[in-house]
Amino acid sequence: GDLRAQPVPTRPSVFSLICSEPDGQRYYAFVLSYSVRARHAPAGWAQAFLPTCWVIVSHWPFFEQFRLALLELYRLAWRACPATWSSHVVQLCDEIPLPPRGQLKVTSVFFEQLLVFSRPPVNRLPMLDGTHLARLFTCLSPENVLQLVASLATEQRVVLLSEERETLTMVAQAALLLLFPFCEWPHALITVLPTSLADYLHAPVPYLIGLEVESEDDFVATGLWKGADCTCFDLRADKVTFHPRQPPPDIPEHQAAKLLQACCASVLAVEGQATRERALHRCPDTAQPQVENLTAEHRGHTWAPEQEAELGLSWIATEIGTR
Repeated sequence: GDLRAQPVPTRPSVFSLICSEPDGQRYYAFVLSYSVRARHAPAGWAQAFLPTCWVIVSHWPFFEQFRLALLELYRLAWRACPATWSSHVVQLCDEIPLPPRGQLKVTSVFFEQLLVFSRPPVNRLPMLDGTHLARLFTCLSPENVLQLVASLATEQRVVLLSEERETLTMVAQAALLLLFPFCEWPHALITVLPTSLADYLHAPVPYLIGLEVESEDDFVATGLWKGADCTCFDLRADKVTFHPRQPPPDIPEHQAAKLLQACCASVLAVEGQATRERALHRCPDTAQPQVENLTAEHRGHTWAPEQEAELGLSWIATEIGTR
C-alpha cells in the first residue's frame, strides 16, 4: 500500500488476509485501514493525513464477525473515551469463548452490534460465508471455477490476480472450501502478496497465492511469468492462463460434466447475492468522496474534525448496510 501522506483523509476500508505456516496452520488477519491527522504538514499543505490500520489476527475464519467488530471499534473511536474502547477490545479478545463444534452458538453484544459465533459439526461443510461463494462466482464463470478447483485438487501452483485485496481473500477461501470433503489445503497459502515479494512465485512447491495487480498484463510485464510455472486466474477479466510447463488438469469428461452442472446450480443458488456482489465489486461508488484523484486545490483545504468523523461514520453505515 501507499504509506505517503495525503492532503485529505482517505476513505476507510476493511479487508482480510490469510497466511499459512509451514505446518499448515493458518492465520486469519482482519484489517481496518484509515487515515489520521499528522502533527506536521509538508510545505504548501494546510494539513496532512497519514495511513494507519487496526488488525485482528485469529486462528479462526470468523470473517463477518470480525468485520463487524472492527466497524464497531472504529465507531467507538469517534464517540467514546479511550477507556470504553479498551474495554471492548478486552471483551473481544478475552471474554468471548470459542464455540464448540455443533449446533451451539455463542452470542455477544458488542457495543451496538450483536455478534454470533458458531462452528459446524465435523461431518458438515466447513465454516462458510455465503458472500465468499458469491464473490467467487461473480469473478469466475462456472467453467473457470471448475478449472480452479481441479488445479488445487491436483496440487498445482495457482496465482489469483486482482487489484482488490478483499476479492483475493474471498475467492481463495471459497475455492479451498470447495475441496471438501478432502483434507484441507496443506500447502503454502498467501491470499494477498505484494508485487515487491513476487519472487515467492518461484517456489518449487504447490501454492495458492493472490497477487495484488490490476490485470494479467501487469503481471506479465513484471517478467515473473517466465520463471514461475503457475496457472493464473485473472479475477477481473474472468480469464485463465496455463503455463506451458503446467498444463490444465485432465478431468474425466463424465465427472467434469457433473461438476459443471453442480457449479451452475450453485450460481443459481447464490444468484441474488452474486448480483449484489457484482454491483459492489465492479461498479464505482460515486456517492462516496473521490479522495483518490487529488488535485492541487485540495492541499490548501482545511478538514475540520467534524468532517473527518462524518466521512468515517457515514462509511460505517454504508458498510453495515451492504451485508
